[in-house]
Amino acid sequence: MQNKNSKLIEKYIEYITFQRKYSSITVLQYTQELHHFQIFVQKDDADFLLTDVSRMQIQTYLFGFHKTHRKESRAKKISILRQFFLYLLEHEYITQNPTEYIELPKKDKKLPQIVSHQEVDFILDGIRKLKDQFMERDLAIIAILFGSGIRVSELANLKNSDIRVAEKVLFIHEGKGNKDRYAPVNILAMGLVVAYCRELRPFQLLKAKEPTDYVFLNRIGAPLTPRGIQDILARISNKLGIAKLTPHMFRHGFATSLLNNGADLRSVQELLGHVHVTSTQIYTHVSNKTMQSVYEKSHPLNKKP
Repeated sequence: MQNKNSKLIEKYIEYITFQRKYSSITVLQYTQELHHFQIFVQKDDADFLLTDVSRMQIQTYLFGFHKTHRKESRAKKISILRQFFLYLLEHEYITQNPTEYIELPKKDKKLPQIVSHQEVDFILDGIRKLKDQFMERDLAIIAILFGSGIRVSELANLKNSDIRVAEKVLFIHEGKGNKDRYAPVNILAMGLVVAYCRELRPFQLLKAKEPTDYVFLNRIGAPLTPRGIQDILARISNKLGIAKLTPHMFRHGFATSLLNNGADLRSVQELLGHVHVTSTQIYTHVSNKTMQSVYEKSHPLNKKP
């Protein structure tokens, strides 16, 4: 029945919101996906219960997205359904998880796009030459993204009290996985943040409708959103005539630079705020690619006779 199924989904959403403390974006994704699935299973029978779903029904549902959705999107759908039915199993609504033997589609292995420190130098120099009205802010954003490797959401959430100038660290509140951590920052990046807060930010606050402690502000003095930061990078790319920049390219570049210069994988994992080291291991492929290039150019026996 519609009401029983909706209540079951509501209970699960409350569980991941208040007990698992999933982010609002993740909760929205789960809510939308489960309601889509509910509509599918009740299409031919309005009284059909989610607790009676079979593996065949789930496979039929997923097959409908085979040609229209990428592997990553289909994998996300499977993951959401798997977690939902695992919840039903653990709370004894069902006796068997119908997603148990449904495999995730194999991901295409793609090396992350990175920004090198030479490219960052070029970008910073280009921003200075542009002399945009938001130059100080944009310089600080680029330097922090590459200098600390933090996520764009973590950058947007930085507050004045999180900038520890003397210690040269940023305090990251509830990063991915709801874990607090400290992110070290180099002298250049910290200096650019201090310069922005001293020279431009006070004038931005004059346009604000209300006071804010968030560090990075937009043209009307409101806190920048992750999307706003992405738009800033796109604008900079366009003005400098280079390939489109994304926040994650700087994060990838940060990790790869550390590995190329001798940092161990475990330390890089901690700096990135990864829960699992497997998330960090992709950067070893980029690092190995760089080392292979150096070897081919430098080893005496690898040179053509």
